[in-house]
Amino acid sequence: FVSKIPYQVFVTMKDCRDIQIEGYKHINRSLHGDLVAVSILPPENNKKRVQKKKIEKNPDKSDSNCDVRETDNSTTDIIDDDDNVSTEVDVVDESGVEKAENCDDVKDSKSTQEKRRYGKVVRIMSEKHPSEYFGVIHAGKFNPIQERYPWMIVAGNSGAECDGKFVTVNLTEWTKDSRYPSCEIKAIHGGIDSFESQYFALKQKNNIFHTENFDDSLLESLPQRGWVIPEEEISRRVDLRDNLIFTIDPPTAKDLDDALSCTRLPNGNFSVGVHIADVSFFVKENSLLDYEARERGTSVYLVTENIPMLPRILCDALCSLHGNVDRLAFSVIWELTPEGEKISEKFVRSVICSKAQLDYGKAHEMIVSPEKFVGEVEQDCVAAVNDLNEIAKQLRAKRYENGSISLDNAEIHFEMDENNEIISVAPYIRYDSHFLVEEFMLLANISVAEKLYSSFHFDVDSELSETNSEEKQKNTSNLGDESEDETGAAVLRWHPKPDERKLEEFAKQCEGLGLEVDCTNSQTLHKSIQKIQEEMDGPRMEAILCLATFSMQSAQYIATSGDVPKSTFHHYALNLPLYTHFTSPIRRYPDLIVHRQLGAIVAGEKQNISRSLARVFVKNVMKGSEEQIMQVEIAGACI
Repeated sequence: FVSKIPYQVFVTMKDCRDIQIEGYKHINRSLHGDLVAVSILPPENNKKRVQKKKIEKNPDKSDSNCDVRETDNSTTDIIDDDDNVSTEVDVVDESGVEKAENCDDVKDSKSTQEKRRYGKVVRIMSEKHPSEYFGVIHAGKFNPIQERYPWMIVAGNSGAECDGKFVTVNLTEWTKDSRYPSCEIKAIHGGIDSFESQYFALKQKNNIFHTENFDDSLLESLPQRGWVIPEEEISRRVDLRDNLIFTIDPPTAKDLDDALSCTRLPNGNFSVGVHIADVSFFVKENSLLDYEARERGTSVYLVTENIPMLPRILCDALCSLHGNVDRLAFSVIWELTPEGEKISEKFVRSVICSKAQLDYGKAHEMIVSPEKFVGEVEQDCVAAVNDLNEIAKQLRAKRYENGSISLDNAEIHFEMDENNEIISVAPYIRYDSHFLVEEFMLLANISVAEKLYSSFHFDVDSELSETNSEEKQKNTSNLGDESEDETGAAVLRWHPKPDERKLEEFAKQCEGLGLEVDCTNSQTLHKSIQKIQEEMDGPRMEAILCLATFSMQSAQYIATSGDVPKSTFHHYALNLPLYTHFTSPIRRYPDLIVHRQLGAIVAGEKQNISRSLARVFVKNVMKGSEEQIMQVEIAGACI
């Protein structure tokens, strides 16, 4: 039972399309997370309902017409009343699209809306919803900060006494003669005008319940600061410590999970490497720390603090690719032409030693004023950064030519004083160095996605791989007589097509402003937006980008299947057949899974995650990571 807004919910079912439930009467006192039994409404009821009057969220009145039964032993009796009872209900947003819980459910929004099913809850099989809720007291009533839950009636006079304060309440009961549940106040957190209270509320609303502290039991198996890579581990890896490798990050960054290298070759091409922290060496699959990382899903970056996915000893020290220390990495190395064409690629576990720790500003200076840098290492970095920048420009231009779309909104930078008071707000400036890093991280993610898919399905043209035919034979022999399910499934990042109705609305809004937009595909949309950008700038352009973003669906993680075509996994925003997340394992759990999958492929080992398990994993584990990522990262939602 999944709710985004009270009385506008979906019931998710294994291997079936979601069932939409409309109105509090059909929801039958069930809440988000509950396991419920649902009766499918007749097809004649599966038409769009006409909105007569929206239900007010504020529970100033109880509704004696509500015909639901008392809950007994975590179940609700079956409803047999007439469906034509005069009850006003909320209209479900037409933009709702069924979730693709497995590959067979990947459809465009138009086809899924035509097949949408409607139902009503007839029994609560198991109450899985929380017992505690956080929110604010308003006019003596409790308003949950998460809108998926309904308003609640506060027992006694405590509601009036706590008016205008954030509180935690316990749900006590939900009787048959009330549209709203009852609750009692458990804790008071402060007024809504308090910074501390608002900060706490922000984290509660976005399901950020963990802190930077980890239980001691999770740290017992980890090395301590000063740990040195064992020689036997070095012998199993490609030693790149003598190569010129460097990082480019924000000046305050501590969790440095990616580094770059670029060397000119005698034939005029370049050997370019993306080197990612090998977190999987320290976080073993199914360990206690692995479970904790799964639960957290992602690191959370707030204005005044960051809450890591992994203990500080890993994310800020042993995994972080700091300068002049040996680190374990997973490297993707290409031979590229000056125009960015791939000649070859390889994937290796490596040992690196970053020679320079650059920030975006310094890397930008190396591009615009290379003569300022005179040291030997700095001069080497200047040459490498400028070579990478020229290749990145080629990659970026080709990406947009091939239909990739850019909807980057301006990011806001806050400057705080020692008391966490805001002293200035300004747009975050992006340099060429930002785009340089972005292009090569994209290239690494694309290459890894292709490698995973070709290794599992053998139908991708992988002749770029230096050991393609040998690895296919090795992987095939490892499978033996195992069923297709046991071959595993590639974990990819899928971005579905936009909602067609919302795209049409966006085009009409632009037309009303005298702007022409072609929404045929991502390529035509990108060109239209670029043309508009030539005519306007500043706040108006930001508004246009926001309107375009509203029509987009959210990207999600998906497990591949051999019984559907490769085109099923197409990434709309990038206009790519395959894409995944590989480059941020310190701060994003799905990347850690991809590292494990790629590591097994490189080593010729059997995958630990079967295809069926991968699907369950994507649905139950990575869905949580995905929601966390969406909640704590404002920019780059489609990538």
